[in-house]
Amino acid sequence: MPKRYRIAPAHVPVSTYRVQLNHNFTFAQATELAPYLESLGITCLYTSPFLMARPGSLHGYDITRHTELNPEIGSREDFNRLSDALLQRRMTLLADIVPNHMCIDDASNDWWCDVLKNGVSSSFARYFDIDWRPPKEDLYGKVLLPILGDQYGRTLEERKIQVAYSHGGFHATIYERNLPLAPRSWPIVLEPAMREVEARLGEEDEHVLELESILTAISHLPSRDEPDEARLRERKRETEITRRRIEALMDASQEVREAVDHSLRDLNGVKGEPHSFDRLEELLSQQAYRLSYWRVAADEINYRRFFDINELAAIRVEDPDVFRAVHALWFELVHEGRIQGLRVDHPDGLLDPAAYFVRLQQECRSGDRPFYVVAEKILADNEDLRADWEIEGTVGYGFLNDLNGLFVDRGKRAAFRRLYEIFTGWSQSYEDLVYQSKKLILETSMSSELNVLSGKLDRISEQHRWSRDFTLESLRFALRETIACFPIYRTYTTASDTRPNPEDERHIRNAIARAKRRNLATSGSIFDFIQGLLLLEDPWPGVEFRDGVQLPPDKPGLGVNAAVSIAAERSDGRN
Repeated sequence: MPKRYRIAPAHVPVSTYRVQLNHNFTFAQATELAPYLESLGITCLYTSPFLMARPGSLHGYDITRHTELNPEIGSREDFNRLSDALLQRRMTLLADIVPNHMCIDDASNDWWCDVLKNGVSSSFARYFDIDWRPPKEDLYGKVLLPILGDQYGRTLEERKIQVAYSHGGFHATIYERNLPLAPRSWPIVLEPAMREVEARLGEEDEHVLELESILTAISHLPSRDEPDEARLRERKRETEITRRRIEALMDASQEVREAVDHSLRDLNGVKGEPHSFDRLEELLSQQAYRLSYWRVAADEINYRRFFDINELAAIRVEDPDVFRAVHALWFELVHEGRIQGLRVDHPDGLLDPAAYFVRLQQECRSGDRPFYVVAEKILADNEDLRADWEIEGTVGYGFLNDLNGLFVDRGKRAAFRRLYEIFTGWSQSYEDLVYQSKKLILETSMSSELNVLSGKLDRISEQHRWSRDFTLESLRFALRETIACFPIYRTYTTASDTRPNPEDERHIRNAIARAKRRNLATSGSIFDFIQGLLLLEDPWPGVEFRDGVQLPPDKPGLGVNAAVSIAAERSDGRN
């Protein structure tokens, strides 16, 4: 196992004081608190996330821009004054950072809005973990947006989805939330307006000719599945030019404004007249996203989330460009000497936490002295913190759990258990309760993730005669049972491994053995098949993988291994 050797230790704070920053408690108010904290003997101010978040956020974990401070908390000058006040008192600042996900239900998230507008060709499409070719073919090239409070058709005909004009473009409004509309779909609004204004002003009117020219320009925009980079840059450039032309035309011509208003009114439908919504449905069908009832997410969502929270989409910081974009502001503040430590939120959501911490240290450390980094990581009773994580430790959940134990009289355990059983009627063991709860999570809120992994297993099993009789449903069943029996949060197999870490291997074998014991009527061969993949064993020596298999041919279990514990601790209240 890798071992860290340090010439000088990181600067470790003696005592920390956590503050929750939001619009109710700002940088300025925290600055005023500095003398009081000093008098308490605090050596480090430990802050909640303070980058731009969803408006009104009280906790700051729903970040919408990783490149800006949250204006509700304060400006850069306000932050600098806080930093100066701490440094004057020889106090440090430990900042909470969120590299795993972003909030996607606010228009201030420019990256996500660009993805919704441009689909797979967006410059930010690879920033998010989106499956552009999910099992459901109707979702090819689209992002499922489960944001509706009712069935799509009912929501549409209740006029809760409307299209509006703003600053040279068009957007859909749903529950006061604005979603971009692809420029190539704008003719559905503009063509009826064109016919009306032409009838009023004549074919040779300058405004008519300009609107006609705009429609021609839109028709020549490259499609969103265009692979050529030059053509994509062209589309971005021409879209902006087109937007400016539309805005100028709307400002210059009252007739055009009225015609567009009439077209939008007709497009948005009449309640009680189902066919009046056909144009709106056609417009929405041309987008890089598909609106759906929020309950659909459990089965069909095709972007990775923070657990089952649809509003928090995972980001791919394993990509060097994404890593730099997400951390640029943090590194700037570290190099200015204004931040002396980082608390990393939910590193287990990252593809490779160990590699992430290495990169983080490379950017933050000064000479041979490591930078102070701690991780929000909950360790199971039978789990050790990984030695190859370049961090000082965790944030102390384990310590607090032990500390709370001092206030619990274990001698009353049997009495409380009897009381619980009488009150609830539940007499299962705790182990069975956890097992059943994990299965419930997998079949409800995380059914989609289970479906995706099962599909990967199915494609692998089809590659050889020894495993092709494993059906999709049987693989789904066995994988669900394996996950429900998994003793820790996740494994950490990487693309460079030839064998899982010994601790990971122990947990994998333990989960498979438990799953077999709980399912004696199921052939053990299917569990052996899954175990072989998770252990990176080659089940079919000399067999090459055919097209369509998305996992690396030499390590077919890698993708499943990285995600096998998607619900392993959720039922224990862990996040």
